[in-house]
Amino acid sequence: MARPDSAPAATAPEGLHTALQFVKGVGPARARQLRRLELETVEDALFFLPYRHEDRTRLTSFRSLVPGETHSCAGVIVSLSPPPRGRRGAPFAVVLRDATGYVTASWFHAPYLERVFARGQRLVLHGKVGRFRGSVTLQHPDFEIVESDDDDRIHWGRLVPVYHATEGLGQRPLRTLLWRLVEAHAASLVDPLPEPVRARRALPALGESLRSAHFPETEPAAATARRRLAFDDFLVLQLGLGILRARTTRARGIAMNPRGQLGERLRATLPFALTRAQERVWGEIRTDMASPHPMHRLLQGDVGSGKTVVAALAVATAVEAGYQAAVMAPTEILAEQHLLTFGQLLAPLGLPVALLTSAVTGRQRAARLRAAVAGELACVVGTHALVQEGVEFRRLGLTVVDEQHRFGVEQRARLRAKG
Repeated sequence: MARPDSAPAATAPEGLHTALQFVKGVGPARARQLRRLELETVEDALFFLPYRHEDRTRLTSFRSLVPGETHSCAGVIVSLSPPPRGRRGAPFAVVLRDATGYVTASWFHAPYLERVFARGQRLVLHGKVGRFRGSVTLQHPDFEIVESDDDDRIHWGRLVPVYHATEGLGQRPLRTLLWRLVEAHAASLVDPLPEPVRARRALPALGESLRSAHFPETEPAAATARRRLAFDDFLVLQLGLGILRARTTRARGIAMNPRGQLGERLRATLPFALTRAQERVWGEIRTDMASPHPMHRLLQGDVGSGKTVVAALAVATAVEAGYQAAVMAPTEILAEQHLLTFGQLLAPLGLPVALLTSAVTGRQRAARLRAAVAGELACVVGTHALVQEGVEFRRLGLTVVDEQHRFGVEQRARLRAKG
């Protein structure tokens, strides 16, 4: 999630920017392991959230394991079966016992486990249950060796966090470290959300949310914590978009404010009236096009909701204002479909539409490139071929990008730069 603590170090709460190497019990070797997880400071660790929680208040007994389902269970190792020499593809297997029976757990390509496991160890396992030769098995489950110590309350009898780990740093030491850091530093984080905002949205404080995101008392508490942290992420995203929008509105663009005759003629050819949603969206786009600033709009709707008609009205407006339009699609099939649709909508207005993809070659391609640079084409429909060198327009004023998420930022920028 996004971190609120971006203030200078002089005003940051003490300890958040401490390098993990200098935290008690860490040291240089453990710090190198943590660095592989991109954890450098105490603050990094606080926002290193678990990818799931394991309910160790309700472990499944071996007798109750159901093949095909995912379960958490625990037992004591009674035997180990490393793969025979020369059979590297064979699994490493252990047999475990609990009060109700036995289960076999196996791991492929894991010969190192022979140095990790020993008879008499207690393991917690989490994975999908199967059946092999009549026996209940768990293949390649997550595991943790249970040790009795002063921190047992962190690892047992509660919702236990499970983190992305790294070689040499297992769940137990990682969880112990994060418990200590959360307890010592979560409350010292500066909360970016004012209390009235949190109250209005029923959101807990940041420190409380981080504590519950790592070590929740209940599943609802974990869900509430995730909701608060997700809210922060979306808030940062919206603020970033707002800043970009503010910069865009200060930039100089093209004011397209024709009388709207082509748009009216286009609407007159339609066998239906625009819906209220289409009218509202077109009104907003029309206002943006008339302003002297660049327009960046996302037009979103289900298939068949009428997005293409709105885009065609924008194309007609741009052409009436003396400019050309380009429509870019991610695939040649979609580009051909758009050529057909835009052609049907714009042909009655006398506006020529042409296709430009990698499949258009030779004399035909050269002719369309000449027509585009001469301003003879009102609208060019194409794929990424539109952003290639050699494709130029006389007065490109409007670009419509279908499924814009499938194009890179640079590709969209190159198309805009042709205007």
